[in-house]
Amino acid sequence: MPPKGTPPEEKLRNIYFAVGFAMTQWQHVEQALTQLFLILLKAQNAGAASAAFASVLGFRSKLNMVGAHRCPNVFQRLRRIYLF
Repeated sequence: MPPKGTPPEEKLRNIYFAVGFAMTQWQHVEQALTQLFLILLKAQNAGAASAAFASVLGFRSKLNMVGAHRCPNVFQRLRRIYLF
């Protein structure tokens, strides 16, 4: 919580920064999952495989695509971390 008397512009700037930071961190998670998908798929055309993976909606669906449902410990840990 910002100190009392913080100008509204600074509060907004802090919110925008926090949201931007969170989105950037999530992008790292998505990128790592995409890389894992490409490795497991042994894709000949990484661009096409990456585009297909990116078209899937929902993090859980993407986890299922890489076979995370076969590794319950990994899936449970991700579930705790990302609260889905």
